[in-house]
Amino acid sequence: MNGTLVVGRGRDPSFMATSSETIAISTDPLLPTYLQAITQEDPFDFFEYDATEKAMRNVSGRTLNLSGTLSYNTKNNNNSQRVLSIFSQSKIEGGSWEDNADSARKDILRGTNDRYVTKASEGFGLPHRALIRFGFFASAVGVSFLPVTINVNGAVLTGPSFKWTLKEL
Repeated sequence: MNGTLVVGRGRDPSFMATSSETIAISTDPLLPTYLQAITQEDPFDFFEYDATEKAMRNVSGRTLNLSGTLSYNTKNNNNSQRVLSIFSQSKIEGGSWEDNADSARKDILRGTNDRYVTKASEGFGLPHRALIRFGFFASAVGVSFLPVTINVNGAVLTGPSFKWTLKEL
């Protein structure tokens, strides 16, 4: 991933990670783009960022039943249709990365217009000390997440290229 995600404080079992950077999306399903370089502004009570694994770790002391959203602004730099594939993985301490059941999402990108999309995630259990990460790949080159920029009353207003939230059910 290009850029940095800034993570907000979570007093409840939750967190939010956002990026205002452009993120180029891999076209290789065997080497997808993963969210990484997360910067933790404040300490969490329930999650921590593991820089080695490039993932968020549950440090709550218990299994958390979570659900969340992924919001992103996509750009397809080619006028032909592209498919953006999204999935999450988790890893139990000492284990290997496993795809999370029911986490697969697809987004069909047509034309070259930017578009902001929100996808919901299903509820799932994340055991204490387990890690979670999100991955992406596109069906062809030219797909990226990029910051939203609009003009309001003569001033430039920006929004995130990507926002990831998880919250306990």
